[in-house]
Amino acid sequence: MAGELTGRLTRCRREAVTTLFRSLRIRGYRIWWIGMTASNLGTWVQRIAQDWLVLTVLTNEDATAVAVNMVLNFLPPVALLPLTALVADRFDRKKTLLVTQSIQALLAIALAVLTLTGTIELWMVFGLSAALGITSAFDQPVRQTFVSELVPISSIGNAIALNQMSFNAGRLIGPGLGGLLVAVAGPGWGFVVNAVAFAGTIIALVIIPASARDIPVRLPTAGGVGKAFSFIRSRGDVAVIFVMMFFVGLFALNTPLYIATMTRIEFHVGANMLGYLTSAMAIGSLTGALMAARRGQPTLKHLTIASAGLGAAFLICAIAPALWFFGVALACLGMGVMTTTASANGLIQIATPPELRGRVIAIYLASLSVASAVGALIAGPIIDVFGPRWAMVAAGTASLIAVTIVLVWLAVARSFRVHWNRSLRWPLRFAPRPDPGT
Repeated sequence: MAGELTGRLTRCRREAVTTLFRSLRIRGYRIWWIGMTASNLGTWVQRIAQDWLVLTVLTNEDATAVAVNMVLNFLPPVALLPLTALVADRFDRKKTLLVTQSIQALLAIALAVLTLTGTIELWMVFGLSAALGITSAFDQPVRQTFVSELVPISSIGNAIALNQMSFNAGRLIGPGLGGLLVAVAGPGWGFVVNAVAFAGTIIALVIIPASARDIPVRLPTAGGVGKAFSFIRSRGDVAVIFVMMFFVGLFALNTPLYIATMTRIEFHVGANMLGYLTSAMAIGSLTGALMAARRGQPTLKHLTIASAGLGAAFLICAIAPALWFFGVALACLGMGVMTTTASANGLIQIATPPELRGRVIAIYLASLSVASAVGALIAGPIIDVFGPRWAMVAAGTASLIAVTIVLVWLAVARSFRVHWNRSLRWPLRFAPRPDPGT
């Protein structure tokens, strides 16, 4: 009996692992995922180094300068939306990614050389950030939708969650490494690491064979971006996700700003601890990514619950009385950010026809960029005047407003109502109104 039980448990564990990592069984996606993981590590090393460079080397703890630097990354996807959306659907995504990833590597090299030679100035950082933002504006929608060429539609939700896991694995290791590099050798070497790490995605793109991709036919993109906007307006479920994520994006995507200023202003610790705290958030994000990959396809229910948890986590971070408490709360925050963004991305990609997917995702990313830019410009002065805790209160409030928007839409458009049924394990339900005839 004991042996039979052990065998069942072993089979269950194997099935769980197989389900969790099922997209990695596909060769093309596996190559891409490995290269992307290496690049994500370098990206997080650079983020820590750049935030610390602006906050402590080029300014005297000026949170607004950090916010402006972030805005320069967020604005280009909006300004260039008509171009980036068409590129994502019209041109070969592998070739486009080779160009954008190579340019980003060159920008990291330039930042490294200027910093290591001691010639770096704040305006140079702003200029390079703007150039990176322009490149990322073309890169992001293509990178997001490239997954759909590597896995079948039934695995898109799992693949997106594994992408998030890769991103947060980099966030887990990268900030600690970045903080250590900044503390020991200065921020310049962080930019060197990022430049080298871009080799991961470039090599992966070169070796992915054409046979491993389901390459869509590149038809003329009739209707342009307007056709994508029409699709969004025609789908109430997609439109409400866009509105919801705009409110979430106002503050929730500016977490590096909150962590850097809480580290320096509230807890008075150095770059090393900044890296550790960012890694603490990554632990939660990684956990959330594993949960998302395990569950399969996302639903609007998953997205709503995740956003509510995100709002609560921001409010808990805002009242953190001690550094260790803040670190634990950041892990919860990371889980909320990851599950919210992964669920929204998966829902939108699954609902969108392949011929419109690049344009719709480009609009989605542009809307997040607008929200993040506006949020950063609001959060920076809030931090300078009232402190970073109040900026995190604003972030939590915005996420809870997003939840309210979805609940109201469900009540109006889908006739959802609150029900109480004692026969159920969880008696309280928010579900469609029961049919009187049943």
